[in-house]
Formats: sequence, structure tokens, C-alpha cells
Amino acid sequence: MEKRSAGLESVFVFLIFGIFAVSSIIMLILGARVYKDVFDSTKKTSEVRAGLSYISNKVRAGTRAELIEEGDMQVLSIQNDGEEIPYRVIIYYQNGVIMEDTMIQGMSFDPARGEKVIPVSGFKMEYNGDLMTFTVTGENGATKSLTIGK
Repeated sequence: MEKRSAGLESVFVFLIFGIFAVSSIIMLILGARVYKDVFDSTKKTSEVRAGLSYISNKVRAGTRAELIEEGDMQVLSIQNDGEEIPYRVIIYYQNGVIMEDTMIQGMSFDPARGEKVIPVSGFKMEYNGDLMTFTVTGENGATKSLTIGK
């Protein structure tokens, strides 16, 4: 009888251990799935947020910002008059990339001279009264807007 009881206890211990092992594996799989979803969501909006943060920081760092036409393209012109040598930064959208060109005041704008900032699938700039609205669409379709004063 004692042998049978010891065998039953062993089966019970292995059963508890098996339930614990299966529960641990299920929790691990669910945790990995949640992590993947959070990572994908963050990745989806990170390029859009990075583009808008970049523009916001450039506008705030400048003396004056305005949307103007340079040739056949709309650009954001940011003046920096408080420096020893005044300069301006031109931000524009070309061939799926937000671009930047920094030049001394008085130099002419040349889109070929610009540096790539961040690849996006769409970038729109517009005035809303005294405010400028920038809308960035990421390569994955996520869209966000930023409205900032001139």
C-alpha cells in the first residue's frame, strides 16, 4: 500500500510540474507576442515622430520661420539672424525624403545641395492663419501633424 501511495505522490508531483511548465511556456509565448506588437507600433510611428520633432526643433531654434516658394517647390525657410554670420536653413521634401539645406544669408537655394534628413512617403506644409501645420506620412502609412507658430 505504501508503494502505491509513493507512486501516486510521484505522479501528483510530476503533474504539478507539468502544469507549471506548460503555464510558463504559454506566458512566454503571450509575452513575446505583446512585445512584438508594442515594438511594431513604436516602429510604425517613430519615423513620423522623428521628422516632426526635427522640424519643431529647427523652427524653435531659428529667429523667424516662414513657408515660401523657391523655384517650383514649397519650402520652410528658417532665418537665424542672431549669429555672428547670419544664415538660413531651408527644409523641403524631394523624392521621398525630407531634406535640409543650410546657407549663409544671400546665397541662392539649390535643392541638389541639400542633405537627407529622413525618408518619408509624404510631407505637407501649410499656413493656418498665424500657424504653420506640418504633416508627415511615414513609409508605412502612419500620418501625424504638428502645428507651430511662425
